[in-house]
Amino acid sequence: MYQFAHDRFQQVFYTTLSEKTRASVHYLLGKRYEEYSRAAGVLDERASEIADHYAMGLGEAEDQEERRRIQEFLLGTAHRCGLVSAFDTAGGT
Repeated sequence: MYQFAHDRFQQVFYTTLSEKTRASVHYLLGKRYEEYSRAAGVLDERASEIADHYAMGLGEAEDQEERRRIQEFLLGTAHRCGLVSAFDTAGGT
């Protein structure tokens, strides 16, 4: 996965993009990260990062079916995060 050498580069680059372009970039990053993570068998470990991108780019989904699939992914990730949080709070770590 690509990372900027310095956070400032990322911030400057990000602020130059229009809101529509930002949403499109997030949607495409979510989609590619999901594909890569599924293929590499690390989807559970990357789900929160992927969900962040999808949440910021949901409006860019190609059609209603894709939007629905992403919404289900987001809901499942939120549910798993809630379970992990509850487990941590209960002293399970």
